[in-house]
This record gives sequence, structure tokens and C-alpha cells, in this order.
Amino acid sequence: MKKWFQKGLALTMAMSLFAVTLTGCGAKKEASSDGGFSVTFGEPTNVENKENLQHFYDRLNSLTDVTITYDLLSAGDGADALKLRFASGDYPEVIMGNFLQTSDVSKYAANGILLPLDEYINETDTPNIYKFFEDYPKSKAANYLPDGHMYSLPQFVEYEPQYLENTIFINKTWLDKLNLDVPKTMDDLLKVLRAFKTGDPNGNGQADEIGMSFLEKSGYQYPEALLSCWGVAAKSGAFDSYCTVKGGKVIFAPMMEEWKKMIKYYNTLYAEGLLDMECFTHNNETFNSKMQADTSKIGVIWSQTCPMKNKDEYIAIEPLVAEEGVKPVWHIHPGIIGNRNVFSITNKCQNPKAVMQWVDKMFTLENSLQNMYGELDTTIKKNDDGTFRWIDPPAGKTQAGFQAENRMLSWVACIRAEDIGTKIEMSELWRRQGAQFELYKDFIDQEPWPRPYYSVEEANRISELTTDIFKLVDEKKAKWITGAEDVDKDWESYKQSLENMGISELMEINQKAYDRYIEKMPK
Repeated sequence: MKKWFQKGLALTMAMSLFAVTLTGCGAKKEASSDGGFSVTFGEPTNVENKENLQHFYDRLNSLTDVTITYDLLSAGDGADALKLRFASGDYPEVIMGNFLQTSDVSKYAANGILLPLDEYINETDTPNIYKFFEDYPKSKAANYLPDGHMYSLPQFVEYEPQYLENTIFINKTWLDKLNLDVPKTMDDLLKVLRAFKTGDPNGNGQADEIGMSFLEKSGYQYPEALLSCWGVAAKSGAFDSYCTVKGGKVIFAPMMEEWKKMIKYYNTLYAEGLLDMECFTHNNETFNSKMQADTSKIGVIWSQTCPMKNKDEYIAIEPLVAEEGVKPVWHIHPGIIGNRNVFSITNKCQNPKAVMQWVDKMFTLENSLQNMYGELDTTIKKNDDGTFRWIDPPAGKTQAGFQAENRMLSWVACIRAEDIGTKIEMSELWRRQGAQFELYKDFIDQEPWPRPYYSVEEANRISELTTDIFKLVDEKKAKWITGAEDVDKDWESYKQSLENMGISELMEINQKAYDRYIEKMPK
């Protein structure tokens, strides 16, 4: 199958509610004489310098000739609060931010709460959005629901390395101390981890080294990452429903023989004390404390960027080969063709055309950069020739951290690959991600699970089926890896249990949704 994705990126997601309420539709403000509208959005928790909000207000006001007024909600008003507002009927006119899941969009579109946006997208009224979808038809296709309409707009940053969710990192200082080569295969890695356990590579005279660790249900450090070494790219039920695609067929990864092989490998590590004994019990805080220890504790880890305090000790390595003749297939985030559900208009809105003309202006490069990384003259400087460069961060802060403090990450944006490194200076983070991506670019999954839209009926049935199915998968995964139960003895009965729970029906629904998605893709 041909590559279905465009090169690109924008992976990390921050949560900020952005609700636009047009005057005359239940707004608290009186309608302005020029037909303007009021805007309400949740206080962005990722913006530390709250004074920067005025810059956002001023810029958004400049995007239209009408008057816009703003109301700031409390920082705690998020996805759950928005659902309550929908339930009460007191919901906003426009939603901007990562608060609506695909199931939410399907539900609210079906009951008429969300308006179809495709009716307002044309070359005259919304030239930037129109051109974006003309240039990126795959992103356009991915935003259509089964009913043939589009109810949300995406965020799109065309930088492929940023969508690589994890890279394997190994402590090179430890390797050098023990005169070990960088592992190339999973067998090599097993030997390296055994040496890490017995050789005191951190040099503190204590047997405190953890060969390998992961964080269950993590966005980056999830255990299924190493399943890629067996040629299967999949992610947990909380994210990608454990689905993988092979030759257009959607497969439930936890029933594949490759899954069993991954489990047995982890079990070997756990039995020998080479895998973190707390891999299924530690939380984000305790896991992070291990990574941030003054003296390095973990030999092998994977994440989007190196998460260790002593970063200089670690190097990124190529995907490991699990079996001779089996090429690794590495997972990549489906947001590579755009992070969906970032902008929607509800039926409270009396002038959706005006709102679409307003948001269209956010799809320019200048506004997209500010939506993603911070306002001009804060984190970004516009040069006299129209190009952009990054402002040096304050002492003690990284460039990426400085941008994170000042951005509206969940807002709509369009940043093209052709502009990165030409119109836009390469950032430190982009450079690091690009270097890591070079190691993985030949192993990227060509058929990533796209997290497709479902009908309301499909979504409801999926919710019913996955409750028990995912629970069984997760329970067995932990028991098999830790040795509480034997995967070889349980395997056939486990698969039968999944069948009894409706796994075939679940995958039939997923297959139909995937087929609809592919049908919309340009040939």
C-alpha cells in the first residue's frame, strides 16, 4: 500500500478550552453595532506569564473588522466541564481546543449540536482553509464523518519527526564502562541488560541499576513500543485500541503471535531482574523520579525525546531486530495528517460564516506560529524580510520549555514543511527530533491506525465491547510479564475469552470505519 500520510507533525497536546459565543446567542455581552461577537476561553494552564494573554486578545481582535470581546474562564474549566455544559444546554457557540474526542464529535454532530463546516469552506470566504485542504487532501478526508460532512478543523504542523512518539535511548556511558557494543538485536539487548545488572555501571557501589523500565498507559513510554521490533506497530486501548493494520486489514494486536513473543521477552527480563520491578505499579511521579535521579538508574528507556536528567550519558539507537528476517515497523502518531477536533461551531451560533472567516485568518503562517509557540516579540521575532527566528529563552530555560510557557498549543494552525528551515528558523527541538528520526525513517509504519470517526451507534457499541476486552488484555499482560501466570498455558483460553467477549464484532466495526476512511483518501 502507498504511504497514506504526508510528512508532518504536531504531536504534543495541551488542553485549553476556547469557546466563542456570538452575540445574540445567549452571550452575556450585548451585541455590538458592527455585528461583532464575544469570545470565551479557558485560562491556558500552559501559559505561565498571564500577561501574555493580552497579546492574544489584541492579535485576535486584529483578524477582523468587527468588535470582539473576551471572557476568561477558570483554569479548571476543561473537557468534563464542557460535557456538563452540553448536557445542560448552556454550551458555547464555538469550541477551540482539544476537548472533543472523535466520539464526542460524532455524537454532537448527530444530534445537531455541531454544525457542518464544509458548507462554509470556499475559495472566496475562507481562502486559507480552502488552500490548506486543496494542498493536503488526505487531511481533508480524515476530517469527514461517516455522514459525509466535516464538523471540526485540525491543527497541522508538517514536520514528520515530531510525530515519532518514541525513540529507544540507551546509556552509552554504561556501555563504554563495561566495554559493550551498542545492541542491534533483542538478543544483544538481553546480554547488555545482564551486564548492566551485575557490572555496577553507574559506579556508586550499589546494585541499584534498573536495566529497562516503562510506564503502562503512557503516551510515549508504553510497553507496546517494543512490539514494533517484531514488526507490529500498535498502542494500548487507551490510545489506539490495540489496533494495527496489515495490507488494509485491521488486526487486534494482543491476539497476534508477535504479541505473545513480546510478552515472553518481557517475562524473561522480569524474571532475571532486568526489568523494573515496579513497571506496572509506579505512577508518573515515581517513574519520573527514577529518570531524574542525580545518579543514573535506568539503562534503557524510550520516549519522544530523552527524558533522563543525565541526557548526555544517553544516545538514541536504531530499532532493534527481534527475529532474523523480520523488519521492525515503528509506530507513528496519526496526527501526522493533522490533529483533529481542534475547532467546532455549535448550533448556538447565528453567524457561522463570520466565525469561519475569522478562524480562516489563523491559518496563515504568522498566526499559526503564534498559536503554536507564542506571540511575536515574546518567543518569536519577525525579521525585516518576512522570515521568523526564535528569541533566546531566559537563563536557565530551554527553548522548548520557553515556548511551552507561552503558547496556545491546542489552537488551529498550519505550518508547512517547505517553510521550516526557510521562512522559519529550525528550533532546538526540531533539530533533535530530526536527528532521531533519521534512525527510524526507514522503519515507519506505512499503514498507521488512523483513529477513524465512527457513527454514534458504532461508538456506543465499541464502548460496550471494549470495557471487558481491554480489561482482560491489560490484566493478562501484567500477570504474564510478572510471571503470576504463564502465557503459554493461557494463550488459547485467553483468545477464546476474547472471542466470547465479542472481539470479532469489535474488529468488524473497526474494519468498516477504516475502510470508509481509506475510501475518502486521494488515490
